[in-house]
Amino acid sequence: MKRLLINPPLLNTPCPWCSELDNLRELYACEHTGAITTRTSMLTPYPHDWEINQYVLFDSTKHQVASVNTQDATSQQTASLNTIGLSPNNLETSLGFVQIISDEQEANQLTKPIIISVAGTPEDVAEAYRSISAKQDQVKMPLAMEINLSCPNLPGEVSPAYHSEDLVPYLSALQSEILDQKATGVDRGLPIGIKTPPFTYQDQYDELVSALLEATKNPDFPSLPLAFVTTTNTLGSSLVMTGDQPTLHSSNGSGIGGLAGTAIHALSLGNVYTLRQLFDNHDQLKDIQLIGVGGVNDCASFERMKAVGADFVGVATALGVKGSKVFAEILS
Repeated sequence: MKRLLINPPLLNTPCPWCSELDNLRELYACEHTGAITTRTSMLTPYPHDWEINQYVLFDSTKHQVASVNTQDATSQQTASLNTIGLSPNNLETSLGFVQIISDEQEANQLTKPIIISVAGTPEDVAEAYRSISAKQDQVKMPLAMEINLSCPNLPGEVSPAYHSEDLVPYLSALQSEILDQKATGVDRGLPIGIKTPPFTYQDQYDELVSALLEATKNPDFPSLPLAFVTTTNTLGSSLVMTGDQPTLHSSNGSGIGGLAGTAIHALSLGNVYTLRQLFDNHDQLKDIQLIGVGGVNDCASFERMKAVGADFVGVATALGVKGSKVFAEILS
């Protein structure tokens, strides 16, 4: 399986500000991104409604909020809360955006990778990989797939990354799909990764490592079907208040959602550091690349992510605060 090649080692991660074609065009044209990521798509559209699927940028020290669903943050409002869920665009639409961007590139122009973020059942994910692999023959840029296992805003859903028995079926489904492609002589070996939720105690790390090691015991596919891990997604069960009321609406009426931005930077650093140490302890896992995400909004936070073991660094909330110019600021 191919590894990610991202230079400069900076990219966006799935967020409200990479949802549509114009967002992706701007990110792809930015000379300071080494890759871009689409917003997480399912095979069928997620039922998005701006009245209940919302975000807000806020100051995590004073809890002063910007406008809901609006990029009007001050320089101090560097945290975010969202109750959004996944993309209202299905995978087919997202791949259509990729095709348009590819068609707009000149024939001999150097192209940066696009990571397609997907979600669904193990069977859905295998089908998504099949579709993305087929799209690779039609576009100029390298493609990769990231499986979002960690959105905290899906009612009744618990991240498969927390439990080995839930994660192993995803890895097995990918192995079966890759073997099927190899049997027909069309396997493109696209990089595959998973996006994990924040881990807050050792047993959660152990469950992830256990699942990854279990996948390497498949006699028909004795290697890991993953090239990278993205850590972390937003921290669920978080609440921002305006006066004595929740600032956001949500599908269950609580206004509770996923926390991101500088408010989770220390936790994200801890996740990247711990996963790097754990992976390096196993020959089967030491080649896994890490995309470190969480609270990166300037050069210093970028350097901290690199120092704890991130091969590449992802940005989400800071993109909402500053727009695409944030990538130049980070690399300055």
